[in-house]
Amino acid sequence: MATGLTEVAWILDRIHREVPHAECFLDWEDFKTAANGLFLWEAFVTADAKRDSHKGDAQAAIEAFRDALPDPNLSNALVATGRIRSLIGGALLWSGWTKDLEKLYEPSIVIKP
Repeated sequence: MATGLTEVAWILDRIHREVPHAECFLDWEDFKTAANGLFLWEAFVTADAKRDSHKGDAQAAIEAFRDALPDPNLSNALVATGRIRSLIGGALLWSGWTKDLEKLYEPSIVIKP
């Protein structure tokens, strides 16, 4: 997890430098309204959904997200209750993609294949 957190921050930083005017979203409805930008969601690949490699696990996650369309909110495997600490929100702040401190408390959609 620690490696992944660092990598996602670096990746977001690089994408943001390449497309500095793009907007990033954790909320599906906001993303749909904007009709462009980058939508971030989390995959939770465990048990029978696991494949033979990290690449295979990523493919399972992408397929599950695709199958959840047009509304991935209906397939959200995690309902946030109470105050959360958003690690992806922290990565967005670090990368310069946002200055909105509320991102630290904004949940993302979690798709579980």
